[in-house]
Amino acid sequence: MARSGLQKQVLHFYRRCLHAAKQKDQAYQAHWLEFVHTEFRRNQQIPRNEFFYIEHLLRVGQRRYETYSRPEVKDINLT
Repeated sequence: MARSGLQKQVLHFYRRCLHAAKQKDQAYQAHWLEFVHTEFRRNQQIPRNEFFYIEHLLRVGQRRYETYSRPEVKDINLT
């Protein structure tokens, strides 16, 4: 199955987020992994042709990633 450039960007970003979650303290990894899975599943049904919206979500996600991947951020509040 051939993927578009945007699909490849989303998959790469998803893998990056999973990797970052696994770098967190063992006690909090499950929270981070659940957060990543939930965020990506929430947007899974967006049509592939919604390029601008998907690009917007990638930009927002990148900013959140930069914040959450900082070492001083230990846990994510799932409530």
